[in-house]
Amino acid sequence: MTRLPKTVLIAALPFILIASPSIGGDSVGQMEAQTCSGSAKTINATGSYIRVRGYCRTLTINGDGNMVMLDRAGSIAVNGTGNQVSYKDLNPAAKKGGKMWHPKVAANGIGNLVNWTKGKELTVNDIGEASSDDE
Repeated sequence: MTRLPKTVLIAALPFILIASPSIGGDSVGQMEAQTCSGSAKTINATGSYIRVRGYCRTLTINGDGNMVMLDRAGSIAVNGTGNQVSYKDLNPAAKKGGKMWHPKVAANGIGNLVNWTKGKELTVNDIGEASSDDE
């Protein structure tokens, strides 16, 4: 019996977009590093590599062909096509009755992939100096 990886392939699910501060701006083909301090964040980009350190309450990715790597989030929303989102850590047990928990995932698009790296440090971590967007 072959075991499948803990990966979620999202085709086209309904999603309600909530306005939140933007990180990464409107990026095309960029490599960026950001930090998140518990707030809601939005990434608007195309063909970019973005590393987000810290915890995002909600993380929304709008665009196509992006690779987004983050430490952890309460929820992840992916809008567009061909985006790859990886998260490193599960959320603390205190919030869900003593059990570690995965973020809620929602998407509106085709070929978007969201996966958990099981605590492994992500490979693209030299994409620039992390900058705080919580000012």
